Amino acid sequence: MYAESLRAFLGPIVPYMDEPSVTEIMINGHGQVFVERKGKMVLDPFTFENNDQVRVLIDRMVEPTGRSITTAAPFVDFRLPDGSRVNVIVPPVAVGGPSVTIRKFTRTLT
Repeated sequence: MYAESLRAFLGPIVPYMDEPSVTEIMINGHGQVFVERKGKMVLDPFTFENNDQVRVLIDRMVEPTGRSITTAAPFVDFRLPDGSRVNVIVPPVAVGGPSVTIRKFTRTLT
């Protein structure tokens, strides 16, 4: 389970990050969230209210990396503290609204 500091900036996607069977989360604008479980990508019923909500999530995730994402620099790749890889694209490159892809790693107990 994510520490409270991570929960604060992951907001509405925390349940996906906490779920061990979820290996990838794709947010394509505010109205489409795809979740990969056990190798199958499925459109999830969860949606954001608007693209501004997605942008707030993006800004919260990017801020700790010391990077920024703007219309002049509309994409960024980085890792979350747990090692998950994140790719973010915003308009004008992302035509349908901000896009976020998070590739999680399988957690195993040793």
